Parts: sequence; structure tokens; C-alpha cells
Amino acid sequence: MKKRKLFIGLVTASLILSVCGCQNSDSETYTADEIIRSAYDINIDDYVKLSDYKSIKPETEKPSVITDDTVTAYIDHVLEENFSQYEAIEGGTGKIEKGQYVNADLDVSIDGESIDEENNIYMHIEDNETYGIEGSLIGHKSGDTVKTKKKISDDDKLFSEYTGKAADYKIKINGIYKKTSPTTDDLSDAFVKEHFDCDTVEEYRQQCLETLQKNAAYAYSTNLQNEILDKLKESSEIAYPDNYMAVELDFYTRVAKKSAEEAGKELDDYLTSDAGYSSYDEFEEQAKEQVKKSEDQALISMALAKEMKISISEEDFNSFVDYYIQSNDYADADAFYQAYGSKERVMAIFLEDQAMNKLKQELASK
Repeated sequence: MKKRKLFIGLVTASLILSVCGCQNSDSETYTADEIIRSAYDINIDDYVKLSDYKSIKPETEKPSVITDDTVTAYIDHVLEENFSQYEAIEGGTGKIEKGQYVNADLDVSIDGESIDEENNIYMHIEDNETYGIEGSLIGHKSGDTVKTKKKISDDDKLFSEYTGKAADYKIKINGIYKKTSPTTDDLSDAFVKEHFDCDTVEEYRQQCLETLQKNAAYAYSTNLQNEILDKLKESSEIAYPDNYMAVELDFYTRVAKKSAEEAGKELDDYLTSDAGYSSYDEFEEQAKEQVKKSEDQALISMALAKEMKISISEEDFNSFVDYYIQSNDYADADAFYQAYGSKERVMAIFLEDQAMNKLKQELASK
């Protein structure tokens, strides 16, 4: 099976959940400066000189209205992905043709070492290839074993981490199929009640509409944030504090150690045998690279929080922590803080998110 390297840094992104609401004046509050100093022991003003963020004119397009046709297309996609059936093709030439589906066993290797092994997968013989080798199966028959080689490019859908290397693909063809999928026209109240926990088709359509609206709002918010950050990176002065890197590296190492403990292994052994690293040094180097990817965003967001005089109340922060504990099955707040490094680090991330959300709201209203 393909080894996928452990990348704990992604949990930071999953932590960014907005807890909105007015701060309670009866609850203790912490200023942005207090939170930043507590988490990273830095004065953010020494490292970030923000440009005039209020003058940014967003170019990100706001979400368009979700139409009935869009909802129908979405439902058709859901039905195709989850309720399609594959029927063996009988007769004909017996040879694989474009547009058909092939059930196959796949083994992908580089320099003799397997990087991916899958059985009974369905490959669609089409122009938009998933594996990049489906076209090589055209003309072959069920029972054939096809071997082909391909140099992996950086836009490879599955193996881009091996960019530039030549991969050997071995495909055993188990059968040739056509796919049939239900559509929106096939829906009934009984079907949606059984599969989607809705009483009627209309109720299910409304649920899908709300899902699409949430997805569109999230995509808009993400794209707007990326635009704002890109413009602030270009126009602001940023220096990188050693303390920030040290705290974030400590977090990565803590998570890796916890994973090693759960596996009953020493850290070095776990990293090389389970996580796919060649050594601890490689893990640390990749962790540093991951920190650098998010460092600009974190520093800019902290500087914004201080500039915008954002403070966090103990009550709002605890509400966020309680929500996250319940949503992710943490035993208690201490377990949550330990998973994310420390209470101070979690509060800093929460502060960054509040600052960016406030700026997005202000700029989006222009």
C-alpha cells in the first residue's frame, strides 16, 4: 500500500472555526497583544508593518444564486457517486473501448518499490484520466495484464509527490463494464427517506440547496481571504520571529510523539516505518516548510488583530473550546489543548481567525 506522510500541520486549518457573537462585558477579556505575547513571546509590531488594509478593494466575485437546475445537477452527481451500478458488457468485440469502465487490480511502483496497490477498482476510459494511463487499456481484453510506464508530473491527480520520477503501472483487467446511474427523475419519497433521512423529495431538494449555499459561501470566504492575504503580503513588511517557528515546530513534534506512543513505537521508528519519512531530519525539514507556508498568514492576522483592537473574552473562547471538544470527541479542554500544543496557542489561532473574519466582513460590504 502507498505510504502517505504524516502531516499534522493541516489540523491548524481544521481548528479555524468561527464563533460569532458579542463579547460578554462581565467576562474577563484578553487583548490581542496579551494573547500574542503569551503564545509566542513576541511583540508583533517588531515583525509586521501592515499596509493600509482598509483601502483594499476586493475583486473576488460574490456567490451567485443557486438555481433549481444547479440543485438538480448536484443531486444527479450524488446519485451517480453513491448509487451507480456496473453491468458487465456481453458480446461485441470483447475489447476495451473509450467510454467503458474497467474493473482492475492496480500496482504502481517506482524503482521496484510499490507506492500504491489497489484491487477491484473501476477505471473510466475517458479523456480526463484519473491515473493517467487509462488510455493504454484500449484494445485489450478481460484477463489481460497491461504494463506501462509514465513520468509523473506535478499535476498528477494521485502521485504528485513523486514528480519527475518514472512510475511502472501494472494493471490486471478483471472485466469490462458499463455504468448505469439513477437521476433526479428516479427519486421518490420512499427512496430519500431510506437513504437521506428526509421524508419527501422536496425536503431533500431543500437540504441540497442549503448544502450548496453553504459550500458557495465557504468558497467565497476562502477566496476572499486568500485575495486579502496576497495583497497584504505584497504591500506589508514582514520579518520572521524565531519564537514563532520554535512554538510551531514543538507542536508538530508533540503530535508526532503522540502518534508514536499510540502506535507503541519510539518516535524515530514511527516516523520511518509508519509515517513515510526517511529520518527525523526529513520530518523536521518538512515540518519547517509547512510552518513557513502558514507563517505569513498567521503573522499578518495577528498584526491585524492588534491594529483592529480585537480582544477575546474568556466566555467566548470557552464556548469555542466547548463546541470543538464536543464536535471532535476530546475528553476535556486539557486534552484539546494538548492536541493543539497549548491553550495559549489555541487562543492565538482563535484570535487570528476573528481578525480575518472581521476584515472580510468589512471589505465584503464595500
